[in-house]
Amino acid sequence: MEKTIEELLERLLRETLRLEEIVMQDDSEPEEWLTILDEREKLIESLQEKGLEDMLTESNRQLLSKVFAINQRLFPLIEGHKQEIQKKLNNVQRSRMVTNSYQDAGPTGYGAFFDRKK
Repeated sequence: MEKTIEELLERLLRETLRLEEIVMQDDSEPEEWLTILDEREKLIESLQEKGLEDMLTESNRQLLSKVFAINQRLFPLIEGHKQEIQKKLNNVQRSRMVTNSYQDAGPTGYGAFFDRKK
């Protein structure tokens, strides 16, 4: 069944609101975000195929403004989460490098560690 521009915009708004709700949760997983972002991308592609620019009514413009406003609030939050994850990843990589460099460092005796890397 062919969806109208109005229906696609309403669905885009619903998906955007759902994304906002999930991103605002402290314990949400980025994988959940990606699922919703993929769905939103499909909706946007459908709107572009229909030639959205040529047929915008006032109600369509209002729906798009709501989506845009939510996006403006969400993107800084998503970027903040992305930076936190990158910091954690960097710390894990740093820990692995330290572990690997001392793994073959030499003998240990009775729980003591003899540092030969000087």
